[in-house]
Amino acid sequence: MRIGHLRHLLTVERVTETRSATGGFTRTWSRFAQVWAEREEKAGREELAGGAQQHRTDVIFTIRHLAGLDVKMRLRDRDGRLYDIKGMLADNRTRTHTLTCVEGLNRG
Repeated sequence: MRIGHLRHLLTVERVTETRSATGGFTRTWSRFAQVWAEREEKAGREELAGGAQQHRTDVIFTIRHLAGLDVKMRLRDRDGRLYDIKGMLADNRTRTHTLTCVEGLNRG
């Protein structure tokens, strides 16, 4: 991976679930790390979710190795767009992670 391709600053966020006084759960997202990434858009489409039409974009991000990263986390870009991590491949030779993500249908 060439350093010049890492031009997208992303915040990696992890979810924390806490039990409320009424017995329900509250989900909050907190910052895990900030990373530079290479971005490659793969596909975009419209989907019907929850009775509403939503736009979905498949995106692949390549980042340097990040210990503790998992597919339960999400990414946030500088513009506030959210990306769910759907798959992750680690390359031990180049010490990178390739993240298959979806923008538009987020776990909130």
